[in-house]
Amino acid sequence: MRRRDLVKLAGLSVLAPLLGISTHGAINGYRTERIEMRAGLGVRTVFASDLHLHGFSNKLAIIEESEKPDLILLGGDLYDRRTRSLNDITDTLSVVKARLVAVLGNHEHWCDYKYGKFKINDGVKAIEKGGAIVLRDEVAKIMGITIQGLDWREDFNYKDVDPNADITIVHTPDAFPFIKAKKVLAGHTHGGQICLPGGTPLYTNSHEGYFYGYYKSSDRWLFISKGLGEMVPPRIYCERDYVVLA
Repeated sequence: MRRRDLVKLAGLSVLAPLLGISTHGAINGYRTERIEMRAGLGVRTVFASDLHLHGFSNKLAIIEESEKPDLILLGGDLYDRRTRSLNDITDTLSVVKARLVAVLGNHEHWCDYKYGKFKINDGVKAIEKGGAIVLRDEVAKIMGITIQGLDWREDFNYKDVDPNADITIVHTPDAFPFIKAKKVLAGHTHGGQICLPGGTPLYTNSHEGYFYGYYKSSDRWLFISKGLGEMVPPRIYCERDYVVLA
């Protein structure tokens, strides 16, 4: 782990209680991160990322039953090359009653051009068939909220980013230094995936040194979810989570 990573992690642990962020145990081994926004969205909103669905899952339905959200934002990597069928994505989303808005992550794109398993357009259709709106470098007004969804990019060369969107979703936190959005939700890091007892990560796949939780830059903030899904290697001392915006 790089020195600056340790400094950032230490800073996060000190700042979190001061920034209105609280964590408590949640259902089925998930933890709930709660963001108290100064200007509330006015709609009960959940952010869930990195589901990595390999079959039908009731994860979102369980969270919906617990939190009663009006809106669920999905932060990408709904599926990967181990997903058996895109029908499982559609079926998983279809049982959710809340409005769904999604962005794409690296694995949706990699399934297309890297692994040749699912074409990106087929993946988008499966997500939309499940009832979600997919935003690919787009802004939409949904339930009175201006939501900006940024697609996965390797170069972070985003154009026409709306700095005044109520919330911006992008899969990787590494985009944060390159965009002007003020309130950003991301995933991708899985909280380090492999951690020491107590949750201290040993590694991050973020080139910018992000792990999870809250980061602030001037009047802009970023919150990174650890996500809900599983990859290889499995999570070690790294809890899954979802985020409630109040």
